[in-house]
Amino acid sequence: MPPDAMTGQPNYFKIGLFVIAAFLLLAAALVYLGADRMLRPKVYLETYVDGTVQGIDIGSPVKFRGVQIGRISRIDFVFNEYGTEPQGSGRNDYVFLEMEVDKKLFRGMFTGDVELILNNAVKQGLRVMLQPQGITGLNFAELNYVPQPERAPPLKIWWTPRTHYIPSAPGTLTSMLDSVNRIMDSFGSLDVGDTLKELNAVMQKFNTSLTKLETNLDEMNLAEASTNLQKLIDEIQLKIGRAHV
Repeated sequence: MPPDAMTGQPNYFKIGLFVIAAFLLLAAALVYLGADRMLRPKVYLETYVDGTVQGIDIGSPVKFRGVQIGRISRIDFVFNEYGTEPQGSGRNDYVFLEMEVDKKLFRGMFTGDVELILNNAVKQGLRVMLQPQGITGLNFAELNYVPQPERAPPLKIWWTPRTHYIPSAPGTLTSMLDSVNRIMDSFGSLDVGDTLKELNAVMQKFNTSLTKLETNLDEMNLAEASTNLQKLIDEIQLKIGRAHV
């Protein structure tokens, strides 16, 4: 900063005004961006997860077919949201996820009977799945259609959801881990000792059969039979040659 023309000292008043003006501009920009986000119309969805939601936090993205449409706005347990279950009514220890979705991204969809639209979509296989974001350890909530809805039935609930409810389904990573665990369990349940004994018995039977086959071949004296056959062929060829003469 150049010094003041008269005093030769830096003009701290002008520096202060510049700093204050910059701060006010930054604050105004933040308020504008925040207000725009807060004033955009939202619709709230909820789902319940029977398992871990590791990697999901408040603010985690919510996507529909890979396009971000909102964020996770609340995470809790169902028993905190809907109280203790009546006796024999079912479980209530699921994880509760609330999703805040930007209404403008679905222009026209939320102008009619939203509950009817979502119920039809759920029947067609619409589910919420927790998917990994690369190798970061973070996850996001994806809304997408599963190919076989009967394999991902909605959880049994006894309460009435306060917002629009979309059932959850295992994500890709969860399904892969479950498959690996089932395979490992299958290997663990195998009786390797008995299997090796049976294999050894089969190999012994095969060796016995092979020995018998070799003995039979020796007794047949294939070499002698081959020589006699060749002599017979030569005699036939000789007789054919004489007949032509």
